Amino acid sequence: MKLYSRAGTLYLTYYHGFDRVRKSTGLPDTRENRKFIENKIIPELLFELKYGEKEKEKVIPKFEHYADIYLSEQQNRLKAHTFGKYSRILKNEIIPFFGSQQIDLIKVTDVRIWVNKQLEKVVPKTVSEKLTIIRMIFRYALEDEIINRNPVDAIRLPARVKPDIEPFTVEEVGLMLKGSEDWYRNYLAVAFYTGMRIGEILALKWSDIDMNKRKIHVRRSISQGSETTPKTIGSVRQIPIFDTLWTYLQDQYRHTGLSNSYLFVSKMTGSAFNDATSLRDSRWIPMLKRLGIPYRQQKNTRHTFAVQMLNSGTMRITDISRLMGHNSTQMLLTRYAKFIKSEEIKIEEKFDLFGLKTGTNEKKVKGKALKIG
Repeated sequence: MKLYSRAGTLYLTYYHGFDRVRKSTGLPDTRENRKFIENKIIPELLFELKYGEKEKEKVIPKFEHYADIYLSEQQNRLKAHTFGKYSRILKNEIIPFFGSQQIDLIKVTDVRIWVNKQLEKVVPKTVSEKLTIIRMIFRYALEDEIINRNPVDAIRLPARVKPDIEPFTVEEVGLMLKGSEDWYRNYLAVAFYTGMRIGEILALKWSDIDMNKRKIHVRRSISQGSETTPKTIGSVRQIPIFDTLWTYLQDQYRHTGLSNSYLFVSKMTGSAFNDATSLRDSRWIPMLKRLGIPYRQQKNTRHTFAVQMLNSGTMRITDISRLMGHNSTQMLLTRYAKFIKSEEIKIEEKFDLFGLKTGTNEKKVKGKALKIG
């Protein structure tokens, strides 16, 4: 008879006749519990096996027991902000419904009831993300042979319909740049002329900007106030500083360059912005209303960059995909295909973006490059 630990819970494995039996004790792996099992549980079990007495009635764990195992295992696997997000989903939306139920008594119908309640509040994509957590929790019980099927596998969600991309027009981009001031105008320029994700822009430091080689190094992102790695492996990349962006970066250096820290900082705190929400509420929405531009999400700056690059007809799709931080060209081909006006995509040294020259030939820039970083 062997005692071992799995995901923080103690298990026993032994042979009964020719059958190998593995069972959970339901107890956390602590020194006290190991001693209790060795001194009491194992002797009683051996006695029952030897004299043919029926094993004691098996105690079936509740859903929240396996939810705790899930969290303990994921804590060191997920990024901090992702783990925090999943923890909140469990605490606020999953545990209140399933937590106190014996896990083997939760049926497909129970999960379907929960799903339907969720669909009244959020889109299928969000429900799918939450269902992934529930599926993982049931998987632990399945591996322990507490249940013989995962009820989440029978759930089918409505087809996901992605919202249409609504890039800004060249005229709208011009209005926003002319209608904004100081650092926020420079922020918009970075967003429109690099196609970077908002979290990547907020995490930019002056040490990431090479004004001599005219490159931006994308190394990190900011989410919920924490620095983290970019979204994918392909998101760690270099982006050229086009002529259209050059003067905006020079102007921004006068605001924050001497600190040698983040490009964009909150005037309230003097530190980097926690996430895109504060920018949306304090700057983005008021600006669109003031300029009479129909509301679109902030990430449409990225969509606008992609569409303008594709329609420039001067760069290969593979190169545009790398600039965007995609791991493949599939995203461009599926999301932006209807916006491509020219089937022939080629690469040149300079091209016209938003009606402005965007070449990266440093010789055309007057004056010496700023020494940054």
